[in-house]
This record gives sequence, C-alpha cells and structure tokens, in this order.
Amino acid sequence: QRDQRDQRDQRDQTQSKAAMAPARFKNVLFGFFGLLVSSSHINLNQQHLLSPPRGLLFHKSAMTVVAPKKTTTTMSMILGKTDSSSFHHTRHTTPSIPQHRSIISTDRIVKVLDAAAQQQHQPPKNKEGSSSSPPPSRLSAWIQAIRPKTLSASLMPVLVGHALAWEEYRSADIGVSFLFWIFAVLTQIGTNLHNDYADFVKGADTNLRVGPARATQKGWIQPKTMAKASSLILAAAIAVGIQLVSMGGGLPVALAVFACIFGAVAYTGGPYPLGAIGLGHISIAYAGLGDVFTMFYFGLVPVLATYYLNTGFISATAIGFSLIMGSFASAIITVNNIRDVETDKAIGKKTSAVRYGVKFAKREYGILMVASFALLPVMWMLSLIPAPWMFPLIAFIMADKEIREVFRLEGAKLNKCLFGTARVQIIFTLIQLFAMYNADRVREACYDFYVRMFLTVDPLLAMGLKMGIFFGYIAHNRRQRGQDPLNPYARGDQMD
Repeated sequence: QRDQRDQRDQRDQTQSKAAMAPARFKNVLFGFFGLLVSSSHINLNQQHLLSPPRGLLFHKSAMTVVAPKKTTTTMSMILGKTDSSSFHHTRHTTPSIPQHRSIISTDRIVKVLDAAAQQQHQPPKNKEGSSSSPPPSRLSAWIQAIRPKTLSASLMPVLVGHALAWEEYRSADIGVSFLFWIFAVLTQIGTNLHNDYADFVKGADTNLRVGPARATQKGWIQPKTMAKASSLILAAAIAVGIQLVSMGGGLPVALAVFACIFGAVAYTGGPYPLGAIGLGHISIAYAGLGDVFTMFYFGLVPVLATYYLNTGFISATAIGFSLIMGSFASAIITVNNIRDVETDKAIGKKTSAVRYGVKFAKREYGILMVASFALLPVMWMLSLIPAPWMFPLIAFIMADKEIREVFRLEGAKLNKCLFGTARVQIIFTLIQLFAMYNADRVREACYDFYVRMFLTVDPLLAMGLKMGIFFGYIAHNRRQRGQDPLNPYARGDQMD
C-alpha cells in the first residue's frame, strides 16, 4: 500500500508539473520580452512595432493587449491608474503613445495577464457582489415558489394512513384518501407562498440568505401578487375540506381543516391576512414553535385524518405512525433552523437554534431521526405491529449518513441535508408500504436468509461473516478518522 501511495504521489506531481508547463512558458516568454524592451531602450512609438495585429504594447500608464480580432482593451486601472475613463474598447485602432522610453517589470506583466484572464472567466456581478444571472420565466418562478421538492412531506403521511387502514381493517377508500391528499398539498402550497411573502415583508429574506432562492425576495414576483396567490390556494383548500366534512368526516375533520388553514397563515404571520383582524403579531415560526407545528400538521393531522376518514375511529398504531411521520417533518424544519441561525438571530426569530444554540439544534435533529426508527421496535414490543413491519429499519443506513452530515456541516452546505432528510422519509415510507402489503413474504424471506446463512450452510461461514463485519466496521471507523485501516500501530495514530 505504501508503494502504491508513493507511485500515486509521483504521478500527481508529474501531472501538476505538466499542467504548469504552459504557465511557466508564458512567464518565461513575456519576461524575456520585458527584459529585451528594458535593455535595448526601444522607442515604443515606432511604426513597425504598432503595425502587427497581435502582440503587446507597453506604456508607463497603460498596457494594451491586441486581440486576434484587432480589438484593443486598455487596462490602466489594473496597472495602478484609478481613472475609470481610461478603460475603452476600440476596433482597428491603436492608442497614441508619447515618445519616451518605458520600463515595466516582468512581475507586473505576469500579474496584469493573470488578472485579465481571471476577469475574462468571472461572471458579471451586481451591486451586492453576487453573480448576476438572468431571472427565470414567470412559470419557473411560481414553480420555485411552491417548493415542489418539499411536497412529499404532505404525501407520505397520507399514504401511510391509507395503507394502515387497509391492512388493519380492509376499510380504505382510495377516493377519500386522494381527496384528503389534495387538501393537504393545497394547504402546504398555500403555506409556502405565504411564507415567501411574509418572510420578505418582515425582513427575514435578504441578500444574506443562504438557503434556496425565494421568489419575492429576488423580485421575480411582487409581494401583493404572492399574498393574493396564497389566499386563492388556501380558499381552494377550504373548499376541498368542506367536501371532506360532508363525506362523513364530521366535527373532527372540520376542526382539523380549520386548524390547518389557520396554521398556514399563522406559521409566519405578517400583516396579511391576520393583520386585518388584529392578529398580525401572531407567528408560530418566529415564536420558536415551528418544530411543534410540523409535528402536528405534517404528522398527526394527515395520518390520523386519513385513517379516521376510512375507518371512523383512531387506533394506537395510527398514533404511533403519525409520530414517526411527524418526527421526519420536524427534522426537516430543524435543519432549516440550523442553516438560517445567523439571519434568524438578526431579525429576532426565536427558533430552537437561536434560543438554545446550534449544538442543541443538531442534537435535536439526531434525536428526531433516531426516534423515527426507534418507534417501530417499540410498537412491535407493545404488540401493535407484526415483526415484518420493522423492515424499514434498513433505511437507517441513510439516516445515519444524514445525521453525520448535519453535525459536520454549517451554513449553505446544509441545503443538501435538507433534501437528504426528505429523501430518507420517502425511502422509509416506500419500504414501510412494501412491508405492510407483503408482510408474509418479508417474514419468509428474512427467515429463509437466516436459516440458509447461519444454520444450513456452515457454522464456520456464519462465524467468518460475523468477524468480517466486525473488522470491516473497525476499518471503516479508522478510515473515517484518517487513520491506517489495517495497521493500528501506524505512526501518528492512537490505538483503538
């Protein structure tokens, strides 16, 4: 391994030298030309030096690079002269140069050429210093405003509630479940649009934002237009909710619909529409209750409401799965709070990360993710679910990766953990649905694997497999810490 590492280092050095060869050749070439100019005291105003269409013209106050298309660009500011008027572009012309000798150092020439190359490859910048990019189309702006990557948070709990009602009592109407999902997704879209509007009005979304772009803050959509769109979406959700109540939901579903619509506008608050009734100061997120909100509105309500609409009552198993879905949703909002802790602190948004610190919020994220998986064996021990329904525990491999990333990363780098947590919830739910609908097959497959691997084939093979897993785990941990995975006595390492 050491020989291979040495060979790899030598190959990398050879490649780096080969990559630096053109730059070294350029430095040597222009350095030689600068020395030639300074040593021979050539008069740069001579016609035979100005005539070639390509080359370098040196002057004490300006340096002109003649491009292949005969377009010249004066770069006086790069050489030290701060008058921006000396920057000009001409075609088929050559600047007039006084008749005196000029000496420019080789280092100055190389610096000017490097600065010009960097400016050529950098994108233009706006007044705030960020790279300017063309605004998206109106349709793309609205699609970004509804945040389609987060809509799975309203779909997964409905699927779990429907599947649970079917598996336990064979009583599930896909039309009713689909209608409640329409209500849930409309409520979530309305909440996202109102959050986009209210955060901009309150000053939370500024140019210092490190999260995904917001349409109102970027100026793609006017705040008044965003507020009206949010109201229309929530009005459509109310219409769907009234239909659910009339289909047999009764008072419990009516209360759930009212709580969801009120929570959609009270999550961020703002002057509209709660300000019209004197409740503009109410804000769930700014009071630091966003974690509780997501646990209730993306866990308890969708799972229990879907289960209730299909069965007419609520069971302990349904409550357990609603807590699982709610823990995933709260973990997503916790990552969002950790990422935006600095901007939230500046505007007085009292999230858990602001109140108790980033370390507390990261531990909260880890507890929520572990609880989402730990509730499955707890329900099995309470005889609420059969053993095959614990099959989604294999998705904890992905959850462990996200937990480590959240503890390691900061700021804008946490955006990938935001979507990674949502991906873990999706994978968990899909495996859970498979285990629910194929419990007997999962049980037989697991038992068959155990018998074939650990009883029938060879006990020595089973022992070897266990030892291999153990030493593989040790090697993985040592590699993660940058240590030699095979030699615990390597220099600079601490023994395990």
